[in-house]
Amino acid sequence: MKRNPKDIQKILLVTLSNLGDVMLTLPVLQSLYENFPTGTFHVLVGVSGQEVFRADSRVKRVTVYDKKAPWAEKFKLLSEIRRERYSLIIDLRHSFFGLLGGAKYRNPYLDFSAGTIHQSEKHLSALKKIVRDKLEEDDFLWAGPRTAPIPDENRFGHGKRIVVAAVGSKSDIKKWPVEYFAGLLDRLALNDDCQIVLAGDKHDAVDADRVCGLMQSGAINLCGRTNFDELCSLLKAAELVITNDSAPLHIADALKTRVLAIFGPTDPRRYGPRHSGSLAVQKTLFCSPCRLAQCRYRHECMTELAVEALYQKALQLLNDECQPKNLKILISRLDRIGDVVMSLPAVGAIRERFPNAMITMMVRPYVRGLVEGHPAIDEVITYDYEKNGRHRFILGNFRCWREIVKRHFDIAFILHPSNRSFNIPFLAGIPYRVGFRSKYPFHLTHSVPDRRHEGLKHESEYTMDIVRAFGIHETG
Repeated sequence: MKRNPKDIQKILLVTLSNLGDVMLTLPVLQSLYENFPTGTFHVLVGVSGQEVFRADSRVKRVTVYDKKAPWAEKFKLLSEIRRERYSLIIDLRHSFFGLLGGAKYRNPYLDFSAGTIHQSEKHLSALKKIVRDKLEEDDFLWAGPRTAPIPDENRFGHGKRIVVAAVGSKSDIKKWPVEYFAGLLDRLALNDDCQIVLAGDKHDAVDADRVCGLMQSGAINLCGRTNFDELCSLLKAAELVITNDSAPLHIADALKTRVLAIFGPTDPRRYGPRHSGSLAVQKTLFCSPCRLAQCRYRHECMTELAVEALYQKALQLLNDECQPKNLKILISRLDRIGDVVMSLPAVGAIRERFPNAMITMMVRPYVRGLVEGHPAIDEVITYDYEKNGRHRFILGNFRCWREIVKRHFDIAFILHPSNRSFNIPFLAGIPYRVGFRSKYPFHLTHSVPDRRHEGLKHESEYTMDIVRAFGIHETG
């Protein structure tokens, strides 16, 4: 049963310890914030993740939890939590803080979901019996006020493209060899005039020093020299981030910076970048992903990832060549002229993100003249279900369905929620279907809650929320 926002006034989020793991829990905080906007939020977090929340205006209090602390201190902390009398505790650690914290509501600990899903989605599943609207938009990092200056920015080459490399990782088994990193970064610096910057925390400094020592070109080593806000500024300024499976991957992904993520023993389907402009690379072997702490063989999942292959992938990302070829997109808007006009900024954003795609817009017959000839639209088709229309009744709907099927669309953006708008793309088998949330979950693969009735922003902005749910953002 979904909880009434009036019943939830004080919320504790018990998140994880490592910075990268904390980043993957941020969609939970954003979803809670959107569903309980009048609530007071406290966060319990590990030492290395506390910086994420210090400047976050959504969070009133941050408590640091040391998992190595004596049991006496842990029980003292539990007593403090109970005295706060929280309405809701979301414990992503599945610890005794949530179980014994005294909240009226808490998330279930048992998870019987099957299949492989991204870890951020798994964290969000903790809210499935608590919130009305699960977060779909992925702007969850509170990065607006993070404008800290980048250390040594004056040393960056003028006009050069910034490539940030995170060569370390908490686990040695997740590291691509340092000599491979040096070879790749040299090629980008010498052949493609890129400014190479190494980033990470103090624990990555040894690997970063080794990479610098092996490189023939110069690199700026900022490992251990940036706080969280400065790291965000650096990653935001980069054109590409090349990284192992580590915290900078998830921070850059949240900031919509292109990422080339290198995976070995871990599964990119669970921990890879979610932004549509990024890539995860992994060597396909019988033993990977093994998810083990120690390799039983010779670390082939990393050592057999060749420098040349990753160099070509990096160039594709830098030159924006990773978009699917011959992509076919359907945009559906089956309501009035004014509403179609307010959808045009979203249409433009789709075209900007997929400049080489074949974009078809489906509208009602009397709107055709408005959108025909628009520079972002290649083809206009009409759904004529009015009186005496060719798509009226069952036979007519079958005719429309057949017209959609034969075009083999890859993505459908459904900008107006109605049964007609939802049913045709679903029945046509379009793989990705994006729109306002339907009462039937199978209609869409990506969705956002329909909040137009709130009237808090312009109608065109609500429509833009739909394309943002697919990782598309207007650039100005």
